[in-house]
Amino acid sequence: MDRRVLRPGDRIHVAARFERQAEARAIADELLAAGYHVTSRWLFAPGLQMGDPVAAQRWALIDLGDVKRADVYLLLSDEVLGRGGKDFEGGFAFAHGMRLVVVGPPAHVFHCLPGVCRLRDVDELRKQFMTEEE
Repeated sequence: MDRRVLRPGDRIHVAARFERQAEARAIADELLAAGYHVTSRWLFAPGLQMGDPVAAQRWALIDLGDVKRADVYLLLSDEVLGRGGKDFEGGFAFAHGMRLVVVGPPAHVFHCLPGVCRLRDVDELRKQFMTEEE
């Protein structure tokens, strides 16, 4: 039985606070190089201007579509409180039956639900997608 969290061919949505966009993009690049598909278009977006409600709505819809296309919702968690977009996405992914993977400390009780995979750090995540002979 394959016990890896990530499976060959998975479509993965990488989520994090917007301030961690560059770090999340680097992890997405590693996932792509390992043969996974990344659905997170926000990683390549300019800074979101919340003062522009039309642009904000457009990005919210794009982002939820990206989450819905994924098999796995991969959250780069930390103890810094953010604006909450990643938490909304996580609930959306959970409601749609996706696998949830939290990398880093749980930020709230919902990260401790049964079925939510928690990984200590990015190094532990990398062990999930290291190329192995199948």
